[in-house]
Amino acid sequence: VLRLVNLGAGVVTLTAGAGVTLSGTVTVPQYGSVEIMRTASNAWTISGTSASRTLIATASLSGASVSFTSIPSTYRNLRIYILNGRSSSNAEIRLTWTGSTNFRMIQMRYVPGVATDVRGLNDSVANLSAGGVTAAGTGLQAIADIYEANNSSSRKIMSVHAAGEWEGVGSSGATNAYCTDVTAAIATITLTPSAGSFNQGTAYLYGSD
Repeated sequence: VLRLVNLGAGVVTLTAGAGVTLSGTVTVPQYGSVEIMRTASNAWTISGTSASRTLIATASLSGASVSFTSIPSTYRNLRIYILNGRSSSNAEIRLTWTGSTNFRMIQMRYVPGVATDVRGLNDSVANLSAGGVTAAGTGLQAIADIYEANNSSSRKIMSVHAAGEWEGVGSSGATNAYCTDVTAAIATITLTPSAGSFNQGTAYLYGSD
Protein backbone atom coordinates (compact mmCIF):
# COMPACT_ATOMS: atom_id res chain seq x y z
CA VAL A 1 0.00 0.00 0.00
CA LEU A 2 1.25 3.46 -0.94
CA ARG A 3 0.01 6.61 0.79
CA LEU A 4 0.04 9.93 -1.05
CA VAL A 5 -0.47 13.36 0.52
CA ASN A 6 -0.72 16.50 -1.64
CA LEU A 7 0.98 19.37 0.21
CA GLY A 8 1.22 21.66 -2.79
CA ALA A 9 -1.30 24.12 -4.17
CA GLY A 10 -3.82 22.82 -6.67
CA VAL A 11 -4.95 19.29 -7.47
CA VAL A 12 -2.79 16.25 -8.19
CA THR A 13 -4.15 13.94 -10.88
CA LEU A 14 -3.04 10.31 -10.86
CA THR A 15 -2.68 8.78 -14.31
CA ALA A 16 -2.12 5.11 -15.10
CA GLY A 17 0.93 4.29 -17.17
CA ALA A 18 0.94 1.93 -20.14
CA GLY A 19 -0.44 -1.49 -19.24
CA VAL A 20 -1.62 -0.38 -15.77
CA THR A 21 -5.21 -0.28 -14.53
CA LEU A 22 -6.06 2.40 -11.96
CA SER A 23 -9.44 2.31 -10.19
CA GLY A 24 -11.09 4.84 -7.88
CA THR A 25 -10.85 8.61 -7.45
CA VAL A 26 -7.80 9.84 -9.35
CA THR A 27 -7.60 13.47 -8.14
CA VAL A 28 -6.16 14.61 -4.81
CA PRO A 29 -6.83 18.18 -3.58
CA GLN A 30 -4.33 20.21 -1.56
CA TYR A 31 -3.84 18.60 1.88
CA GLY A 32 -5.90 15.65 0.73
CA SER A 33 -4.55 12.11 0.93
CA VAL A 34 -5.24 8.73 -0.65
CA GLU A 35 -4.08 5.15 -0.30
CA ILE A 36 -3.06 3.25 -3.43
CA MET A 37 -3.30 -0.55 -3.07
CA ARG A 38 -1.92 -3.08 -5.50
CA THR A 39 -4.69 -5.59 -6.22
CA ALA A 40 -3.11 -7.48 -9.13
CA SER A 41 0.17 -7.55 -11.02
CA ASN A 42 -0.71 -4.41 -13.01
CA ALA A 43 -3.81 -3.18 -11.18
CA TRP A 44 -4.04 -0.54 -8.44
CA THR A 45 -7.04 0.69 -6.46
CA ILE A 46 -7.28 4.15 -4.91
CA SER A 47 -9.26 4.64 -1.70
CA GLY A 48 -9.68 6.98 1.23
CA THR A 49 -9.71 10.39 -0.46
CA SER A 50 -9.76 12.94 2.37
CA ALA A 51 -11.61 16.23 2.43
CA SER A 52 -9.82 19.17 0.86
CA ARG A 53 -9.04 22.47 2.56
CA THR A 54 -8.87 25.82 0.85
CA LEU A 55 -6.43 28.51 1.95
CA ILE A 56 -8.51 31.57 2.88
CA ALA A 57 -5.81 33.91 4.21
CA THR A 58 -2.25 34.14 5.55
CA ALA A 59 -1.05 36.62 8.17
CA SER A 60 2.35 37.46 9.64
CA LEU A 61 2.22 37.59 13.43
CA SER A 62 3.23 41.15 14.33
CA GLY A 63 1.90 43.94 16.54
CA ALA A 64 -0.65 43.76 19.33
CA SER A 65 -3.06 41.44 17.50
CA VAL A 66 -3.77 39.80 14.17
CA SER A 67 -7.29 39.30 12.77
CA PHE A 68 -8.82 37.30 9.95
CA THR A 69 -11.92 39.26 8.90
CA SER A 70 -14.77 38.75 6.42
CA ILE A 71 -14.37 34.98 6.62
CA PRO A 72 -16.55 33.47 3.86
CA SER A 73 -19.66 31.71 5.14
CA THR A 74 -19.24 29.00 2.50
CA TYR A 75 -16.94 26.97 4.73
CA ARG A 76 -18.52 24.71 7.32
CA ASN A 77 -15.26 24.07 9.18
CA LEU A 78 -12.17 26.21 9.71
CA ARG A 79 -8.57 25.30 10.50
CA ILE A 80 -5.84 27.63 11.77
CA TYR A 81 -2.16 26.74 11.58
CA ILE A 82 0.30 28.73 13.70
CA LEU A 83 3.95 28.27 12.85
CA ASN A 84 6.72 29.59 15.13
CA GLY A 85 4.40 32.01 16.92
CA ARG A 86 5.98 34.17 19.61
CA SER A 87 5.52 37.50 21.39
CA SER A 88 8.03 39.99 22.80
CA SER A 89 7.12 38.76 26.30
CA ASN A 90 7.19 35.04 25.41
CA ALA A 91 3.52 34.96 26.40
CA GLU A 92 0.60 32.67 25.60
CA ILE A 93 -1.11 33.05 22.25
CA ARG A 94 -4.87 33.46 22.56
CA LEU A 95 -7.80 33.27 20.16
CA THR A 96 -11.28 34.79 20.06
CA TRP A 97 -13.95 34.83 17.38
CA THR A 98 -17.19 36.60 16.50
CA GLY A 99 -19.30 37.12 19.62
CA SER A 100 -17.24 34.85 21.87
CA THR A 101 -17.29 35.90 25.53
CA ASN A 102 -16.96 32.62 27.41
CA PHE A 103 -14.93 29.56 26.46
CA ARG A 104 -15.43 26.36 28.45
CA MET A 105 -12.29 24.28 28.15
CA ILE A 106 -10.86 20.95 29.09
CA GLN A 107 -7.08 20.74 28.64
CA MET A 108 -4.60 17.92 28.83
CA ARG A 109 -1.09 19.33 29.04
CA TYR A 110 2.53 18.54 29.76
CA VAL A 111 5.22 21.03 30.79
CA PRO A 112 8.71 20.25 32.16
CA GLY A 113 8.67 19.64 35.90
CA VAL A 114 4.86 19.49 35.98
CA ALA A 115 2.98 16.21 35.80
CA THR A 116 0.60 15.75 32.93
CA ASP A 117 -2.74 17.06 34.09
CA VAL A 118 -6.28 17.75 32.99
CA ARG A 119 -7.88 21.10 33.72
CA GLY A 120 -11.35 22.52 33.21
CA LEU A 121 -11.62 26.29 32.87
CA ASN A 122 -13.98 29.07 31.87
CA ASP A 123 -12.35 32.07 30.21
CA SER A 124 -13.13 34.89 27.80
CA VAL A 125 -10.38 33.72 25.45
CA ALA A 126 -9.05 30.40 24.20
CA ASN A 127 -5.40 29.71 24.97
CA LEU A 128 -3.69 27.87 22.14
CA SER A 129 -0.64 26.92 24.19
CA ALA A 130 0.17 24.57 27.02
CA GLY A 131 -0.11 27.37 29.57
CA GLY A 132 2.34 29.84 31.09
CA VAL A 133 5.21 30.95 28.87
CA THR A 134 5.17 29.27 25.49
CA ALA A 135 7.79 30.65 23.29
CA ALA A 136 11.40 31.01 24.16
CA GLY A 137 13.23 29.33 21.30
CA THR A 138 11.37 28.38 18.15
CA GLY A 139 7.93 29.48 19.29
CA LEU A 140 4.49 27.90 19.29
CA GLN A 141 3.33 25.36 16.74
CA ALA A 142 -0.44 24.82 16.80
CA ILE A 143 -3.39 23.49 14.83
CA ALA A 144 -6.88 24.68 15.80
CA ASP A 145 -10.00 23.15 14.21
CA ILE A 146 -13.31 25.01 14.54
CA TYR A 147 -16.43 23.01 13.68
CA GLU A 148 -19.78 24.26 12.30
CA ALA A 149 -18.21 27.70 11.84
CA ASN A 150 -20.84 28.87 9.34
CA ASN A 151 -23.85 27.42 11.17
CA SER A 152 -25.83 30.23 12.81
CA SER A 153 -27.83 27.86 15.04
CA SER A 154 -25.07 25.63 16.39
CA ARG A 155 -22.73 26.15 19.34
CA LYS A 156 -19.13 26.39 18.27
CA ILE A 157 -16.62 23.67 19.17
CA MET A 158 -12.84 23.91 18.76
CA SER A 159 -10.02 21.41 19.24
CA VAL A 160 -6.39 22.49 19.56
CA HIS A 161 -3.13 20.56 19.34
CA ALA A 162 -0.08 22.61 20.31
CA ALA A 163 3.61 22.25 21.10
CA GLY A 164 6.34 24.69 22.10
CA GLU A 165 9.03 25.43 24.66
CA TRP A 166 8.39 26.00 28.35
CA GLU A 167 10.46 28.95 29.61
CA GLY A 168 13.33 27.82 27.41
CA VAL A 169 13.99 24.66 29.44
CA GLY A 170 12.13 21.99 27.52
CA SER A 171 9.23 21.01 25.34
CA SER A 172 5.59 21.50 26.31
CA GLY A 173 2.47 20.22 24.65
CA ALA A 174 -1.28 20.40 25.02
CA THR A 175 -4.51 19.09 23.59
CA ASN A 176 -7.43 21.40 24.30
CA ALA A 177 -11.17 21.19 23.62
CA TYR A 178 -13.35 24.30 23.76
CA CYS A 179 -17.07 24.98 23.62
CA THR A 180 -18.93 28.30 23.65
CA ASP A 181 -22.61 29.22 23.86
CA VAL A 182 -22.17 31.45 20.80
CA THR A 183 -24.22 30.32 17.82
CA ALA A 184 -23.47 33.17 15.41
CA ALA A 185 -21.55 32.22 12.28
CA ILE A 186 -17.86 33.04 12.60
CA ALA A 187 -16.86 36.02 10.46
CA THR A 188 -13.79 37.21 12.38
CA ILE A 189 -11.00 35.41 14.25
CA THR A 190 -8.44 37.36 16.29
CA LEU A 191 -5.11 36.18 17.68
CA THR A 192 -3.44 38.08 20.54
CA PRO A 193 -0.52 37.45 22.90
CA SER A 194 -1.40 37.55 26.60
CA ALA A 195 1.41 40.10 27.04
CA GLY A 196 3.66 42.12 24.76
CA SER A 197 3.36 42.15 20.97
CA PHE A 198 3.84 39.51 18.32
CA ASN A 199 7.37 39.47 16.97
CA GLN A 200 7.54 36.17 15.10
CA GLY A 201 5.46 33.61 13.26
CA THR A 202 2.82 33.07 10.61
CA ALA A 203 -0.86 32.11 10.83
CA TYR A 204 -2.78 30.35 8.08
CA LEU A 205 -6.57 30.08 7.86
CA TYR A 206 -8.14 27.26 5.86
CA GLY A 207 -11.76 26.35 5.18
CA SER A 208 -13.43 23.05 4.30
CA ASP A 209 -16.90 21.58 3.85
